Amino acid sequence: MKLSVDYRGTPFLETSRVYATVDRLNYVCEMLLTRNLHAIRDKNILDIASHDGTYSYACLQLGAKYVVGVEPRSHLVHDAIENLTSLGHKTSEFTFIEDDIFNYLPAIEPGQFDTILCFGFFYHTTRQTELLAQIHRIKPKYFILSTRIENLKLPRSKLQGINRWECRETAGFMAFYYENPRQDMATIEPTGLTGTPSKSLVEALLKDHGFKFKQLSWNRADGVSYLAEIDTRI
Repeated sequence: MKLSVDYRGTPFLETSRVYATVDRLNYVCEMLLTRNLHAIRDKNILDIASHDGTYSYACLQLGAKYVVGVEPRSHLVHDAIENLTSLGHKTSEFTFIEDDIFNYLPAIEPGQFDTILCFGFFYHTTRQTELLAQIHRIKPKYFILSTRIENLKLPRSKLQGINRWECRETAGFMAFYYENPRQDMATIEPTGLTGTPSKSLVEALLKDHGFKFKQLSWNRADGVSYLAEIDTRI
């Protein structure tokens, strides 16, 4: 397969604190970005939880007009700037900001970004509804979401007496976990509490916050990805 972005020989293989191999990065980029080139090329892009700039770099390689990455850990912001600069991209093409995304988003003007990426962050928070509400307010043309999901099956016997068990099929559920905030791949919330949604809950939240979407299928057993657009009727 001919690749538009190839991570072989890039510094991301050394600076990434998450699972970063050439095959994985190339595959994610191909399925989520290259095959949705209309949402990337000539677009102003916001990269939520941009880490070391892995996917910000891919967007620029694919012809993005400008990329802003927001990442709360200073050493990863430093790495992102160094990585993109070393790979030939000018600082006039990108900005990396050290901030909590929930502090950053309220200051963004509607229409400031054409596309917003949210890769690997949605399950590292318990504030999913707040995140989607802010993104809807900003009104990007495209929102690309990729998240781990919880496949736990809840037996109906456990839901007896609630009188709304049927909602399990339409709205889903959230499984709560604790992470170590000192780790780069974890939440920054001091309590460490995170929430991993079920697939049906992700879709219910997207609908509730005014998104039309399609699932991007790429054989990921533990997660889902979507290309979403604002539903102007909402």
